[in-house]
Amino acid sequence: MNLIKRYQQQIEAYYDPKSRPYTSEEDPFFSSSLPSPKTVLVKGLRLIITGEGGSGKTTFLDWTAYYGAKRGWTPIFVSLRNYSSNLTDLINVSITKITQELAISDFVDYDTIAFLLDGYDELSELFKQQLEIEISELSSTYLESAFIVTSRHRFGSKFAHWNTLTIKGLSQEEIRTIILQSARGTEFWSVVRQNPELMEMASKPILLSTMIRATSQGMNFREYFMSQIPLYTAWRGQTKAPIRIKVTNEEIDDVLSRLALNLKIGKKRFLSGAEIQEIALQTGLKAEIAKGIGRILESTNVIEKTAQDQYIFAHASFFESYAGRGLLNILKTEMSVAEQITALLKVKSGVGIIRYFFRLMTNQELTILLSKIPVELFNVLEPYAKEVMSQNTSTSKSQVELEEVAQSATLASAYRKEQNKERKDILVFAIHGFNTRGNWKDDLGYILTRNTDGVRFLSRNWDYGRFVISILNPWARDKQVSKFHDFYNNTLAAYGDGRPEVCVVAHSFGTYIVGHAMRRFPELRFDRILFLGSALPCDFNWHKPVNRIGKFLNIVSKSDFALRLSWFIPGLGGAGKFGFTEKHKWLLQHKEDYSDHSDLFGTGYITKVWIPFLKDGMIPIEES
Repeated sequence: MNLIKRYQQQIEAYYDPKSRPYTSEEDPFFSSSLPSPKTVLVKGLRLIITGEGGSGKTTFLDWTAYYGAKRGWTPIFVSLRNYSSNLTDLINVSITKITQELAISDFVDYDTIAFLLDGYDELSELFKQQLEIEISELSSTYLESAFIVTSRHRFGSKFAHWNTLTIKGLSQEEIRTIILQSARGTEFWSVVRQNPELMEMASKPILLSTMIRATSQGMNFREYFMSQIPLYTAWRGQTKAPIRIKVTNEEIDDVLSRLALNLKIGKKRFLSGAEIQEIALQTGLKAEIAKGIGRILESTNVIEKTAQDQYIFAHASFFESYAGRGLLNILKTEMSVAEQITALLKVKSGVGIIRYFFRLMTNQELTILLSKIPVELFNVLEPYAKEVMSQNTSTSKSQVELEEVAQSATLASAYRKEQNKERKDILVFAIHGFNTRGNWKDDLGYILTRNTDGVRFLSRNWDYGRFVISILNPWARDKQVSKFHDFYNNTLAAYGDGRPEVCVVAHSFGTYIVGHAMRRFPELRFDRILFLGSALPCDFNWHKPVNRIGKFLNIVSKSDFALRLSWFIPGLGGAGKFGFTEKHKWLLQHKEDYSDHSDLFGTGYITKVWIPFLKDGMIPIEES
């Protein structure tokens, strides 16, 4: 079968509403001002869809992908929020979530490609101008293909000739008509019309359809919403075939919850297959099922297996949500939950899990918690419990169930907004060595795009060209230091409001540039520094920038032949071969005994060592 045809079939199956969480099997309640997702795709389409958050822009693209694949189109859905280096990398990462057999270059001869580019407004300010150029160039290459870009607002003079449609909020009369056609519609409408905040939420088609589904199933809106978030993120992230085995969803959920909680309390990120099997046995699973639990968990999309045969949560949000559910499961037993909560308060991001735990709780469960933990511990937790406490005190026994739906819907909406605020950006500078242009920088950009996980990497490469002869000239070296200083400041200025976490990966002479820039310019600050083949002297003085470094990993290649040349150049040295002599609490040095100057740029090594360090300072290798 043709690979493109197979891809179309995979897209149709992937976007089939029966396999999607957080949606219905029918189109949601889109405004009549929009064309139907069934018919929107035509050759040469250039369309921008705008609308407020929750209005259904992303869902419109999901349905467009589904119907497009059924009609012979080849949809490529791209989440622009994950843009880390360039559009080509992001498109290729998006394609590999469906199939490993294709890349964007394989689609050049096809004129029925549908580029569905979602969330221009979520793109970092750092990349907006660059992306607009890339979209223009791509649309010029694929003239007959369709392009749809979604955004909360209109953008870019380059797209003035594109059509624009807006998903408008539903009117009160439209909301009334839709609700009255649903199960328990009359009761629910009586609640919605008396609650201005709920009415405002109901004007957004996706939130309204979610409320109606929860109500029709007799579920609390917040619990329904929370239960769908991990499933939706897993579905959005990747696809894997389910494994047919006699184990229930509840049993799998229990294992995942215990696994997440054990990892977080143990300050670990990976577990071996044997450790997962032991946790599975503790939940009461039969031994024959526990033996295959790793493969079962992989099939859920929540857990991934690394190249080192260890298991890791595929997305940071899974880690948090399942650990929170693990706490809730303990609360429902006779076990004491105070010990686990106390342990979480001491670990990084443990507070996020506790907050999720409170958001999952019902009023009754909050009462149980109060009876199980000391007063002084609850005083510490009180700020995170306010949402649930507010619901508990404001809901009287005489209030009807549907009013609780209204309150929980408001809380879930607030959670959604807060989660968006909590996502962090990590800006990664990459600087090559003196004798190459550093092709590894482009590879790193793709890998960072692929590894966006609860955070967003922003990759910025600094290319100063070849520097073979000029490296002998100290004034020429100083000039490159000054140029990097300007590049650093201009990049952060272009980022916009706030400050991302800032990291740098530097090789060879690039490490010289970073080290001297930090000594000369007091505004330079890095949360994490990664050096390979460092050409700085072993006795380089780090005391001046000592308070502007979060963590520093210097990888030492004991077989680095190129650094022998640095001994003959004043100002350079062999820190990449022998390590730095100064000791600092933030400086970690790891030796690769048999590696040469440029041996550590392979995809596997970058994924195993660089990415965990750049993400949160984790060192998956022992310090030497």
